[in-house]
Amino acid sequence: MMEEQEWFRCKNWNANVEELFFSKLQRARTQRDQYLVIQALTLSQGHPDVALRLVEHYFSTKKSDFEDLRALLAKANALISKDLITEAIKTYKAILSLEKEKPNQRSRAFVDLPYLVATRQVVDEYPFALSVLEPRWPGQIPPPLATPNSPRQDGRIMTTRV
Repeated sequence: MMEEQEWFRCKNWNANVEELFFSKLQRARTQRDQYLVIQALTLSQGHPDVALRLVEHYFSTKKSDFEDLRALLAKANALISKDLITEAIKTYKAILSLEKEKPNQRSRAFVDLPYLVATRQVVDEYPFALSVLEPRWPGQIPPPLATPNSPRQDGRIMTTRV
């Protein structure tokens, strides 16, 4: 027998689903913020605009800040889905800042941000990405290789051929 999907983990979204979700959310007492964030995380790749609206709703109505980190993760995932990489990087930086304020809350942002920077070749963010990784693995992060248009040791600019 197949289990029924939980109302706050819907993978598809339409007007009827939204109406049902907010109806049940309104009746939720203690875990309201958690339900909202779980739904945003669930929709962050398939329905990023909806996920961003849910995150915005979370931040404007939250009862505590306990789910802030996961709400920001949902936002970062949705922004990546929309190919808004600069905004996603800013959101990951906010997550890392929040983790410094609240050391008991942790995420994979310390890996996800450098991975995003590397795979999307956001060259201006390479130094920051390495600075995020280095404290986790001291001495294990190799020095950065020369990137296109970076100065060489002899002062000349390295260029790539297309």
